[in-house]
Amino acid sequence: MEKNSSNQLNFPPLSELDFYVENPKEIQEQIGTFIQYTLKGKRLEYPIERRYREFDYLRIKLKEKFPGIIIPNLPHKKKISEKQKKNSRYENRTNK
Repeated sequence: MEKNSSNQLNFPPLSELDFYVENPKEIQEQIGTFIQYTLKGKRLEYPIERRYREFDYLRIKLKEKFPGIIIPNLPHKKKISEKQKKNSRYENRTNK
């Protein structure tokens, strides 16, 4: 995103802002367990892995920076259960 000579923001075309989040994985570390998501998009050279709290932080910052623009809420944070992992519907949703 750049500014033009009249100091207005120039946004890239919407077709270039095609991002999606997939493949939630449960990560276990010594300090606890968290869910990590894979972010892919046309403008990314390679997939990026991020935690829920990073998407939450991004949403907060976007709302602060662009107060007149509606930023959708994130889905509620949910832990992935073993039953969900084995559920074929869950598998189909995450393995596109």
